[in-house]
Amino acid sequence: MIHLTESRTSKNVRGAVACDNTTKHLLQANDFVAEAIRKKMKETQTLLVNIVSSAGSGKTTLLQETGKRMKNNFNIKVLVGDLETERDANRLKESGVDALQIVTGGICHLESQMIWQALESMDTSKTDLLFIENVGNLVCPASYNLGEDFRVTLIASTEGDDKPKKYPKMFLTSELLLVSKADLLPHVPFSVDAVVKDARDINFQIEVITISSLNEKEKETMTNDAYPIILLHPKENFTISNEISTNNLIGVMLAPSAYLYELCRNNQGSVLATSANISGLPLIYENKIAEEELLSIADHVWYYERAISFPQDDSVICFSPMFQQQIFLRKARGFSPSTLELPQYYLPFVTLGLGAEMKSTFTLGNSKQLYISPYLGALTNQQNLEHFATYLERFKAIFRSDIRFIAMDRHPFFYYKNMNFEYENKDITFFEIQHHFAHAVAILGEKGLLHKDQENVACFVFDGVGLGNDNEIWGAEVFIFKEKNIKHESCFPFYRYLLGDKMSREPRISFFSVMNGMVPKRVLKGNADSG
Repeated sequence: MIHLTESRTSKNVRGAVACDNTTKHLLQANDFVAEAIRKKMKETQTLLVNIVSSAGSGKTTLLQETGKRMKNNFNIKVLVGDLETERDANRLKESGVDALQIVTGGICHLESQMIWQALESMDTSKTDLLFIENVGNLVCPASYNLGEDFRVTLIASTEGDDKPKKYPKMFLTSELLLVSKADLLPHVPFSVDAVVKDARDINFQIEVITISSLNEKEKETMTNDAYPIILLHPKENFTISNEISTNNLIGVMLAPSAYLYELCRNNQGSVLATSANISGLPLIYENKIAEEELLSIADHVWYYERAISFPQDDSVICFSPMFQQQIFLRKARGFSPSTLELPQYYLPFVTLGLGAEMKSTFTLGNSKQLYISPYLGALTNQQNLEHFATYLERFKAIFRSDIRFIAMDRHPFFYYKNMNFEYENKDITFFEIQHHFAHAVAILGEKGLLHKDQENVACFVFDGVGLGNDNEIWGAEVFIFKEKNIKHESCFPFYRYLLGDKMSREPRISFFSVMNGMVPKRVLKGNADSG
């Protein structure tokens, strides 16, 4: 990291009094060094690109993604300019990009002398691309040539579309204009056409490209009419408290109502939000309960005029990093209740399916269809259990379903087993199904294999804990399906179960328990003593 406390080019000017002359001398000195940089880069056949924008437009994110996608084919280095801190350079290094931070100490732009000094600390003999991330503003950097081959200007859709007219010199000296955060264009007052027109009135040769930090699947899902919460890695320079997000992911959603949209628009485009409920308890959707529970922690409560009949949490979705497979962490508003067709199977009577109680849902099946409830929370307290029972009653009324069969987890102490299932005085037949067995059969059914003579289909079920058929706690099980029969074949070796459900939520506890049976105790004791 290079610290600069004053402009190096200012030393080249002595005795100059008139502002115009001072500026002229400064820029002449700057251009002289810039030409030396250009010559040096030409000798090493290094392409030099100067990236400029306002603060927060996405320069670092752009360079992170560029580095990830090009580093296998090109040798890339980045010089990062900022008033204070080396956070942006560290972000790039964490992405595998070789970066050097230039801290200007209050100077609002990079100058060629700063770049020359930085190059003395960097080997560019084998560098194909050298990017300069300039200090974040569209005024000062416009006048300073850094010896670059190309200048790229970013403006974010959240900044407003008046930037070319306000800062014409920056666009006059740029070869490429990138409009970033394009995924937000449908939701902010920003006209790409107006920006292109204004920019090309200034510089008719400038190229314009719109970019987004979201991939296509994330963008499509976020703009879905359901407005789900999408878990994303932060793209800007901030750190989340470990108490809020242990994996540094943030949940992002677009405003699902006109009121929330106006609230966001009047708060520079975004607000921080959390659920209207006490942690672990059902969401609050009745005005009276909101007054009782929320006014002690909130300054104001905003009420809907209509009563809410079917309260639902926001749906939460993430995407797998490698194949971008959509994963529902909470399937609720906008996606539930949902239906699933069963063309190859037939249920002659209405059947209720109940699973585990940590992330509870229920399913009603009849004929060739399944009706799946939204996420209803963990059934570990009376309030959630009552909410679950109320939702089931409403569900049953909507579908006019008289339940005749109930399939449930075989765990004897799940709270829902204390519910009253004697609907309309009809006999109900109960079935208990082992947790992992149910997962295996569900996948076989989804793939249409239950009624086919398949040869040895192996089912691997790694889905938390469940009470096994031998009354031991199972967690990682293997089943073999053959000739329409399924058999429990193998499992991960047993190890001590510690601290209840905390072990399921924190894999490090499982790792400790497993290692306790595999590593000599003197090693564990030595590590504990040293820690």
